[in-house]
Amino acid sequence: MRHEQVREKFQQLDEWEIKAAATRVREFQLGRADRPRVGWLAPLTSELGILKRETEKKRRHMPLRKLFNTVPGVLQRLKPCIMMSPLSVSTFLQSEELRFDLVIFDEASQVFPWDAIGAIYRGTQLIVAGDDKQLPPTSFFTRADLEADDEEDDIGDFESILSLCKSVNMPSKRLRWHYRSRREPLIAFSNKHFYDGELVTFPSIRDASQDAVRLEFVAEGRWIDRKNLPEAQRIASLVIEHRRTRPNKSLGVIAFNASQQQAIEDAIYDRRRSSPVIDALFNNGIHESLFVKNLENVQGDERDVILLSLAYGQNEAGKFKKHFGPISNPGGERRLNVAVTRAREEVVLVASVRASDMDLSGSTSAGAHLLKAYLEYAERGVDVLGRTIAETNGQCESPFEEEVSAALIRHGLSPISQVGCGGFRIDLALKHPQHSGIYCLGIECDGATYHSSRTARDRDRIRQSILEDLGWQICRVWSTDWIRNPDAQLQRILSAYEQASSVPLDSEFAAIEHVDIEFEDLQPTYIAQEETTVRSYQKIEDVPNEQITEVSIRILTRVGTIDWSDLVSLMSRELGFARTGKKIRERFEAILENQLKQSLIHRSGDRVSLSK
Repeated sequence: MRHEQVREKFQQLDEWEIKAAATRVREFQLGRADRPRVGWLAPLTSELGILKRETEKKRRHMPLRKLFNTVPGVLQRLKPCIMMSPLSVSTFLQSEELRFDLVIFDEASQVFPWDAIGAIYRGTQLIVAGDDKQLPPTSFFTRADLEADDEEDDIGDFESILSLCKSVNMPSKRLRWHYRSRREPLIAFSNKHFYDGELVTFPSIRDASQDAVRLEFVAEGRWIDRKNLPEAQRIASLVIEHRRTRPNKSLGVIAFNASQQQAIEDAIYDRRRSSPVIDALFNNGIHESLFVKNLENVQGDERDVILLSLAYGQNEAGKFKKHFGPISNPGGERRLNVAVTRAREEVVLVASVRASDMDLSGSTSAGAHLLKAYLEYAERGVDVLGRTIAETNGQCESPFEEEVSAALIRHGLSPISQVGCGGFRIDLALKHPQHSGIYCLGIECDGATYHSSRTARDRDRIRQSILEDLGWQICRVWSTDWIRNPDAQLQRILSAYEQASSVPLDSEFAAIEHVDIEFEDLQPTYIAQEETTVRSYQKIEDVPNEQITEVSIRILTRVGTIDWSDLVSLMSRELGFARTGKKIRERFEAILENQLKQSLIHRSGDRVSLSK
């Protein structure tokens, strides 16, 4: 127990040290003798005088680029740390006096080399942080070889500043701890296929249920005209079901191409328009809104639950093509890696084919083969994950752990050894007596896992804090205490298990048992319910002007102020047009302009609203 007290004291002091470090930096900067202060008198022509005059203005402020160029010294004394995008650095920091001791790039795989040069030039030290297994920056323009005698080491030959820095052998360090996924199976696939199994991941108490990644099979799905409409409808149903049963969990939808993304958006929109009850499900005020995106623009996003729409499948003739859009291209496997690592708690892969249907013989695309492997991973999730656990669990790493495990077995419990499939494993774990899919107690012995850590901070504080954040209750058993009095230590474990199993499950973990809300028992009262059915048209020439005006007013009443282009797109959908072509847009805009003249609507810049 003496060692446990020392360890608890260390945890407390280590947390204080981290807070104190930030306080020391702030104290140093605020206490600098040259830091400008409110009471200082400054001539109007001085940097401080110019800055004070600008802060007191009500209008006609000096442009930021000119202001920063005029007050470089005062700017850096007031704000020694500046966070900007690479392009903003080149745009606003033009003074030669603006220099930095350290320049840091985050998400460097998304930064073009030529955009980064301006920021690098302004610093004396450089840190570049990024993941070369993620997507490179996207450009709408392709680089043409305009000059045949380009130098071989032209920076334009590198896709990002990260790849450029790696090419010149900058000193590098791999960050191995994974932070996003709150369940190991969500990252296990990428850890094996992209990161060589080197990521340090932590098991969750929910990993016993083995449902973090699953397949939703759509038997009737068909790949026609670059989209799969039955699959889009199933996605819409899953989105509505999620909103009804787990409204506190955020949700994102990722389509494997832009056409399928549009089909999913249309399916959800039609469901919401047809039912006020369904539409109300989307207005619950959750801090992270629903998104529907494709592979090209989802990097950086994350949600609790992610729905993946594969879309690719058999055509009307029952044939299956081997090309999977951008995933089949060189580097396409990185798009897959981005897509499958966006979830914190659950991934549902919606597909119209099974892994056995994908004949990739003759295909050399790494992305295609990994897509098939992930489909199998989702399809056989429980079995494959169970086999993985069997391979990594079940064998104690030391005689000490074996003794503890044997003692628990003699008391009628079923401890599971070495829980986890990543770089960190819990020595022993006990399942919840009422919820078989959830662990309730982790038992840590001072064995190989404990001693493998290189720092006391990781070993004695951070690891446990992460496990507790994932729902674990931890009981530590020290070998010296066990040798002195094994019965007393066993009673500690049994008491901790009894306490852990009696604590009500947190709503976050109880949510895995979906409880459907019976909306049939609720009778909403509509103050002024109107018929919202709008006739669909085949040609824009068939739509009366009055109908277009009525639709625009209804949309603005429902959604409030909206961008001009978005209003036109919504009007097009309401009237049944799949696409907003030139004729449709010109017709709608002409009528909207007429409404502006009649003061029915108001426009400020690109924003449109109903007139008050």
